[in-house]
Amino acid sequence: MLKNIDNKTYDILLIEDNSDDVFLIELAIKKANIKSNISVVNNGEEGVSYLMKLVNEKEKLPNLILLDINLPKVTGLEVLKKIKSNKSIKAVPTVVFTSSDSSSDMNYCYQNGADFYIRKPNNINDFKKIMAHICQE
Repeated sequence: MLKNIDNKTYDILLIEDNSDDVFLIELAIKKANIKSNISVVNNGEEGVSYLMKLVNEKEKLPNLILLDINLPKVTGLEVLKKIKSNKSIKAVPTVVFTSSDSSSDMNYCYQNGADFYIRKPNNINDFKKIMAHICQE
């Protein structure tokens, strides 16, 4: 998704409430040699507000949204639906990155415009491989 062309720096919005996962995702992106500015919000409500503020102020949208499903305040499923129903935001690639292995969650995400649905791995090496794949797809 984010090929490192001409040493470009990518803006990534990470909507994740688990600080350990935030750390691992940031580390994995760094290990994939992707230059990035990562903005982190810790719940779904903040994620939607952050994106709407960018739209309303005509600011540059992120190049990629990494979205957890199990979020406080507003679930990731609701956030995804809001993102993909907003004509200003819907083109931003959105990867659902979650611990949920529910087929209904996966189906819902794909039906509502997720570009990828990826189950979080259990170890750091797999975490790095997945993040490298997402960022260089």
